[in-house]
Amino acid sequence: MVTGFSLYFCEYFSAIPEQARENLKNGLKVSHATTEELAKMAADAGVKKVVLTHIGLGGEDTENIDKAFTDMDFEGEIIIAEDGLAINP
Repeated sequence: MVTGFSLYFCEYFSAIPEQARENLKNGLKVSHATTEELAKMAADAGVKKVVLTHIGLGGEDTENIDKAFTDMDFEGEIIIAEDGLAINP
């Protein structure tokens, strides 16, 4: 079981050509957790707060993220990071 997991990094590359973005997306699938995998890890670990940065490859939206976490019975807070965000303990 994963414990103490509270931050997930997901890369965002909107300025690259579509084919390059698809190639990158496929490559990232083998080394990065999906939204659903992250939601399950966070729920299983009882995480209270998840901060998501650099969301997806331009295809993720907050409704899909919220649904993935809800479907996994995650009860903590989800923060979508923005430029300049500061989080204090």
